[in-house]
Amino acid sequence: MFSGSNPYSSVFFLQMEYKKAQNIIEKIVKNFCSRFNIFHLYEDLKSVGNTCYLKCKKKFKEGDFKKYFISALKNEFYKFLREELRYENLRVDIEDIEEVFAEERGDDLKLRIAEFTESLSEKEKRVVFLFSENYSLSEISEILGISYKRVKDVGVR
Repeated sequence: MFSGSNPYSSVFFLQMEYKKAQNIIEKIVKNFCSRFNIFHLYEDLKSVGNTCYLKCKKKFKEGDFKKYFISALKNEFYKFLREELRYENLRVDIEDIEEVFAEERGDDLKLRIAEFTESLSEKEKRVVFLFSENYSLSEISEILGISYKRVKDVGVR
């Protein structure tokens, strides 16, 4: 009768995983369309995302599937948009693509930054902030009135 492995449970798992991927694709496609005002490419982008998901499922071996999928999705969207927008005299750079994907990771990134800075002193937090604003270590040292070595010791290199 019941052999211990339910074939429906794996189907259910795959459906759940597919729904999560669809949510990611939907969110990113909406973001792209609004950022670049390309709502006419909405369905095409979703199609690119779905195709990418299927390719990833086929090729994926081990590790974090979501990271693998999002990385592949980023590349596929970039190739598609670069080609498609060329005909509309619009240009998209990889940095633009990175921004959209950074927004997708935003909540997770904010949480990690908050966890990291939680253990830092106020001065150390200022060092990290200034470094994120592209100040050099010597400039940070001068601005905060602390030694170069102290700035370097914060761990920002």
